[in-house]
Amino acid sequence: MMEKVVEMWEYMTPFERHDYFNILTLTPVSVICVLAVERAELRRLLFYCFAVYTLADCGWIVAAPKSVKDTSGILLHHALALLLLVVPILYPEYGFYGTITLSVELNTWLLITKRHVFWRPLRLVLDALFYFSWVVIRLIFYPYLLSRFVLRAAEKLEQRIYTHPVLLVPIYMSILCFMQYKWTWEIVKKNVIGRPHSVERKTS
Repeated sequence: MMEKVVEMWEYMTPFERHDYFNILTLTPVSVICVLAVERAELRRLLFYCFAVYTLADCGWIVAAPKSVKDTSGILLHHALALLLLVVPILYPEYGFYGTITLSVELNTWLLITKRHVFWRPLRLVLDALFYFSWVVIRLIFYPYLLSRFVLRAAEKLEQRIYTHPVLLVPIYMSILCFMQYKWTWEIVKKNVIGRPHSVERKTS
């Protein structure tokens, strides 16, 4: 059994190996994230699990840069995500916002998983869930979170608190929001306008 797994692994492309790594590691992260929306006691576990996953994925990409197409973009995304985690880890009152921010990993899981599903009915379901969650999480939740963090940062400034880490979050979120809309435009160009420009590998 183990020999077959090793043989299959050897025949996989760097993209496929990285995809299966993400499918396996993002499954528990996504499940915990969904549960943590209502169960605050799971949020710290979620943040630590995500931090471990992100560091591992960064290590993977650095060691095998050909496993993704947009190496610098994904590493930047991971770095911003880790910086954002500092706030909910140190200040649990921001835990809900942190959980919603990490819900994007469920969308990433759908994106990667559907690439390896060949049964058409299931593929159609995953496609629908992927595009729906893309719009809701990346194009609605993220701008909303940016607005909330701007308000929280403004409150700290009004209180003359100039060293709180939440003051930097609007900068991180602004960059992340820009990346979401950039990737969305690339999807539109590929699937609507018809220009052959792949985005799926860039957002995994």
